[in-house]
Amino acid sequence: MATRSKACNKTQLEQYRKMLEERREELVSSVRSYAEDVPDVGLQGASGDSADHASNDYAVELFGAILEKQAGTLEEVDRALGKVQAGEYGLCESCGEAIVAKRLKVIPWARYCRDCQEKQDRMSAYRRSAAAAEPTEWDDSSE
Repeated sequence: MATRSKACNKTQLEQYRKMLEERREELVSSVRSYAEDVPDVGLQGASGDSADHASNDYAVELFGAILEKQAGTLEEVDRALGKVQAGEYGLCESCGEAIVAKRLKVIPWARYCRDCQEKQDRMSAYRRSAAAAEPTEWDDSSE
């Protein structure tokens, strides 16, 4: 298993910590903004026709999806900051090897090295396709 010194040196660790903290501030601001805007969007078409309601529902759904994605990334950033504190930053959670600096510069909250991330992505895609292929109680195609 890789050690902290193998993953990144003190200077790099400080750079990543700053990057993570800056990204965290951006995300917190963005999440607050979206959270405040969602109720406003929901009220805009309250008395309109059905097209207004459909458009409004879509906007609320879109804002909700964006908010959920931002909140998820914020959790990942917080997790990475915790790893910085614990001296475990830059190590793949799956294989324990160092995550290359090039990857961390692009995605400083990366949990996995490229190879392990690709495995995770393939497994997620497989699970989604398997779940989509399972018939449901109301699915008549299985009869």
